Order: sequence, then structure tokens, then C-alpha cells
Amino acid sequence: MSPSHGHGFGKAILFGEHFVVHSLPAIVAALSHTGVVTVERITGHHELIDNCIRFPSVPKLTWDICHKPIERILKYLEITTPLKITLHGNLPIPHSGIGSSAAHMVGLSRALNKEFQLNLSEEQINQTAYQGEKEIHGNPSGIDNTAATYGGLFWFKKIKPENMTQPITTPKPIDIVLVETGKQTDTKTVIFAINKFITQNPKKTKPIFEIYKNVVSQAHQALKAGDLQLLGTLMNKNQKLLQELTISCPELDKVSSIAQNEGALGAKLTGTGRGGLAIALTPGKELQDKVSNALKKSGYAVLQTTIAQSPPPAPENFAALP
Repeated sequence: MSPSHGHGFGKAILFGEHFVVHSLPAIVAALSHTGVVTVERITGHHELIDNCIRFPSVPKLTWDICHKPIERILKYLEITTPLKITLHGNLPIPHSGIGSSAAHMVGLSRALNKEFQLNLSEEQINQTAYQGEKEIHGNPSGIDNTAATYGGLFWFKKIKPENMTQPITTPKPIDIVLVETGKQTDTKTVIFAINKFITQNPKKTKPIFEIYKNVVSQAHQALKAGDLQLLGTLMNKNQKLLQELTISCPELDKVSSIAQNEGALGAKLTGTGRGGLAIALTPGKELQDKVSNALKKSGYAVLQTTIAQSPPPAPENFAALP
């Protein structure tokens, strides 16, 4: 029997890190880079093969590291068959911030759906992947797995019992640069610390939340209008709010400064914060190359990618991906 493949899109949060956990809206973009998972039935015990591209200093994944989220998904789908699970694709793995775990959880869910003919809907794929994300991150917002499942650019708000998502159409794809600071971060630890800070400092944080509501609303309109100058200005404003909430750090601030000095329209942290990744808005290949080269010269690992205005296509040839 031939192996089964599944894919999940990488993502970048343009606006809303940590605000989204407190039921405020976020704007999320799927990337033109994809994580892929291949599953194959075997005898004996589960095996994991990590053939992923990765940022420097990120160690290879093993079964011992990954077994809990994978086993949670298998249990959720009532699958007991031993499997060889291979992670690959063209989505690089950083320590955090690009949605790589969600991309592979979605890829695994899709591959299992094909292999065992489960006839899962896209939303069921999304919810299956969320099981794995909960095992990894504790109480994630659901942004990463939603972006990894559906792709595109969308407005996201965490509302019980179901999250609200609304597609955003922007005139054309947008070139960006993602930058790894080199500082490792742990999502569970950072979320706990930031939630504690917000709870203990309501007089300081409440006005920040009100300002953010206006920023994200303007960003929504800027994207629909294709006004990238305004979008960049709003990204910089969002970064200042994240600094006030202690979500940024000197490493992220330095990366953002280098990108802006080289002409990026805006730059901010993306994802967990206190390390991890920053995102720079660099429309046009020439500007994207200029910003990337400056960051590389400063010793940073970068990924030149694109915010997709609509869901990117599934990889045509899974086996050919690195």
C-alpha cells in the first residue's frame, strides 16, 4: 500500500499576539511555505523520521519528543495501527512563531484521514490538529491550526463555543521577511507570564487593549485597500504595545530596528514573543532582498516568504519536497 500524505500551511500573526487569548481579534496570514507529513503502515512500533528544513540551533525531532501530541491525535481518531510518520516539506522549523507544529499536526491529520478513509471535513481536520496543539502548548488560541488548515489571510477571534474566522481579501500577495532572533522561547511559559502580568496590572493594560482594538481595526481596512504604508505604520504601533506588555525583548527590538532602517515598511515580533521570530513588511523582491541581506550580515537566519491572499495550493508532488 502506498503511503499517504497531508499538508499544513505555515503562518505569521500580523496583529494580535496574546491579545487574542483575551478575546480580542487578530489578523493571521498563511504563508507560501508548507509542512508535509507522510504516514505508512508498519509492523511493530511507531516510528518518526524528521526530514524537515530547520533554522540553525533547532534540534531534530524524535519519537520521544513528539509522541504525546501524535498519540493524542491517534487516540482522538481511534487509530491503533503502528505507523511510520515522516515530517518534511519546505516550511523551515524555528524554535517558535511560524506555526510549524500546527502545520505538521494538520498534515498528520490529513494524512491519517486519507490513509484510513475517515472522510473528515476540513473543520474536523482543524479540530483534530487542535488536539495535538493542546498537548504541545497547553491552552492555545486555535489560530495556528486554523491557519494551517484553511490557509489564506483572515480575521480571527476566540469565541466560545466556536472561534470566529473571516477571510480578508487584499489586492495582491505581500512579500515579507521572517527573522529568527536566536533566542529560544517556550509558548506555555510565556503565555502564563503575560497573563499574570495583565491580570496584576489592570490599570496599565486596559488602556493598551483599547488602543490595540483601534490598531487592528485600521489594519483590517488597510489590508482590504492594499495600503501597505499604513499597514506598516500599524505594525510598528502594535510592536510598541507588545513592548509595553513585556512581550517583546531586546533581541526582537534590535531585529525590528535593523529591518526598518533598511526600508521595511513595518516590523514587529510574531508569535509567542520574548524571543523567537520577528516579521518585516517588505513589498517587492528588491526590498525583500535588501532587508534580508542586511539581517543576514548581522548574523540572523531569515526566511523570505509571501503572505497569501488566498489559500496556497497543496504541494503537487509531496515526495519531491525536501
